[in-house]
Amino acid sequence: MSRISKLLTNYQAQLNLSWEKGLHGAEKTWFVVYEPSDERRIRANIGEFELLTIQAQKRWKHFNLTNSFEQWLSVSEYREAYFEDPEFLEMQYGEYEQYLHEQIQSEIQSCSPDTVFAISGIATLFGFILVSQLIGGLADLVQGRLLVFFPGSVEANAYRLLNARDGWNYRAVVISAR
Repeated sequence: MSRISKLLTNYQAQLNLSWEKGLHGAEKTWFVVYEPSDERRIRANIGEFELLTIQAQKRWKHFNLTNSFEQWLSVSEYREAYFEDPEFLEMQYGEYEQYLHEQIQSEIQSCSPDTVFAISGIATLFGFILVSQLIGGLADLVQGRLLVFFPGSVEANAYRLLNARDGWNYRAVVISAR
């Protein structure tokens, strides 16, 4: 069985468990953890995750972060200044994080308690925003489940995006190909 097939099988098993109410944000968060080299395969199979969700009689909402930095930059009144002095842009990453949080929050608010709110494109945040801060700020807003497609690794609840940085501790449900 391929790693992607195993991820789909394990996701389906998690999806079909009883959904308890009143859980803390981290307890409602699921991380699909996979090797960074599988990123394209995961993206090609996002529709399979959606199909499994619908078959389990749940709703699906997907938010792709891939182009979020470019979208934020394109609406910034200082975008021309950033191109002239890229180092100035580094000081504005907090504004990008706030923009992203607001964009995702507005999407989450339209979701019901039986919705899986999936976020993909997390790797594009590397170097700009700490994933731990973004997810931590969103998890409590989700009524149903927050599904994060995470290219990296997890060991003893310590997550490492792209296997490149020191991890952060987070108590989410891990869905892996193991």
